[in-house]
Amino acid sequence: MTLPSNFSGDLDVKSILGRASVGYSLQNPGERISMGPEPANHLAGRIGDGGEILKVFSESGDIQILRGD
Repeated sequence: MTLPSNFSGDLDVKSILGRASVGYSLQNPGERISMGPEPANHLAGRIGDGGEILKVFSESGDIQILRGD
C-alpha cells in the first residue's frame, strides 16, 4: 500500500505469520493496552500530527506501507 507523502494519522499494522514494514518514521502515540501475546510483526505509531487510525491486518501475508512522492 502506498500512502501520500504528507499522510498524517495513527497506524496499526499487524501480520501474524508474515512481515510488516512501514516507510515512515513512527512516533509513539502513548502507551497501548493489549491483551494477550502480540505478534513480532506488529508496528504501531503516529505519522505526522496523527489523526484517524489506519489498521492493516494479515494472517499470513506480508504488509508493506510505502511513502509516496
